[in-house]
Amino acid sequence: MPGNPSHALFSRLFRENRDKVFRFAYKLTEDEARADDITQQCFIRLWESIDTVREQEDIFPLLFVLVKRLVIDDTRRLYREKKRWPCSGKRRKNRRRTITSSIRSS
Repeated sequence: MPGNPSHALFSRLFRENRDKVFRFAYKLTEDEARADDITQQCFIRLWESIDTVREQEDIFPLLFVLVKRLVIDDTRRLYREKKRWPCSGKRRKNRRRTITSSIRSS
């Protein structure tokens, strides 16, 4: 609802902090797409807790911490995905050989 004070507060906070949040996320990730996703996630979380934010409160320190945590979580997710699906077929072949040779030697 446009007349909702929470909506107006969120809109103002979004306008004032969007670029700063994006720049900080980009500085940490060095990837424009990831920084954009993290910026969106950050403001989604802010929207979910907008009722706890006071009108005159400086919100950027909270957003700063939130961005750092989101970057860490996203980096962990990317690491797990990379570990689960190795890019190199050579690595998989070597692993198969190791398993096969250990079976044969038993």
